Amino acid sequence: MKLISSKMFRRAVDIADNIDIWVSKTFNLQPKHRLLVVAQDTITKRHLQNTIGTAIGASNISEQRKKNETLSV
Repeated sequence: MKLISSKMFRRAVDIADNIDIWVSKTFNLQPKHRLLVVAQDTITKRHLQNTIGTAIGASNISEQRKKNETLSV
């Protein structure tokens, strides 16, 4: 059972977009853009390593380097 149907979700997104457009035109502000900038600025390096690093297969580079360094000594 879906809690929110796709039509209701689409309607909520449309309303939010219309509010954002109205605020942008009326007050010359960009609230959606500002929230995205703040969200990107507050992401930690650890979070990026866990998400993007895992996706591209680079999450264990430091661990692999440590293993290689101990093996070569």
